[in-house]
Amino acid sequence: MDEVTKTLISLGASVAANCIPCIEHYYAKAVAVGIHSVEIKEVIEIAEKVKNGAGITTKGCICDMMNSSKTQTGKSRNRPSCCG
Repeated sequence: MDEVTKTLISLGASVAANCIPCIEHYYAKAVAVGIHSVEIKEVIEIAEKVKNGAGITTKGCICDMMNSSKTQTGKSRNRPSCCG
């Protein structure tokens, strides 16, 4: 994978993870490798959509759990868990 692609992916992941030090690092790297500001803005917009979508989904899941029947562990019956 080329350096521009890696830098854009890293910047997008940093934005989606809300990691300010990483955003600062990868933004500086993007500028240093010559990535145009239009591309930087585009990757940031995409990452924000991913982050916001995850937030909306999380909020919906919490609302579903609060309003539905739960098992004794508190898990919603229809949702698989990565935690056990």
